[in-house]
Amino acid sequence: MKRLAVCLAGCLLLSGCGGLPQAREPEDTVLMRILGVDETDHGVTLTAASAAQSDKEPVVLSVTADTAENAMVALEGAGEGYVSLVYVTQIILGADTPVETVLTRVMGEKRMGQTATVWMTASGTAQELIEQTQGSADRLTSIEQNTDVTALTVLEASAELFETKEIMLPVLAVEDKKLVAAGYSVVREGD
Repeated sequence: MKRLAVCLAGCLLLSGCGGLPQAREPEDTVLMRILGVDETDHGVTLTAASAAQSDKEPVVLSVTADTAENAMVALEGAGEGYVSLVYVTQIILGADTPVETVLTRVMGEKRMGQTATVWMTASGTAQELIEQTQGSADRLTSIEQNTDVTALTVLEASAELFETKEIMLPVLAVEDKKLVAAGYSVVREGD
């Protein structure tokens, strides 16, 4: 029986299958809290920001690729360590980004949760907004908790858009390098 196990292990090594996936050290993983999405006819730009930690400034990374899937793969390898989108709690969409397309994509994405809240930029790109404010994940949470702004989750927005054919998403702007709520934008099915 031992010989069989040794032979099988040898066959796996010779075939190029080195065994189990490599483990990642927790300190080598950057947990992103915000994901900005800007989609144009030329490709997709994803901008991610981690939350501020007591000893570190937020990490802000941005990548552009021809497709959303390629941008996602590029983003995961863009940092010094592994970039994880599992803990994204806020998604910010650029002013010209097709909302329904992004919602559908996130609903099918296994690397992200569907409970992230969805925001839009008042103008410009999500990349510009995130870079100007250095992420400010905590500020988005504060806007939700301390004002009458209601942000829908990806799941809620998708369901409401399917059912009623329109949704209202909160809009963000930058004032003095801080995120502020700037009203709502009505998004209709097909926009």
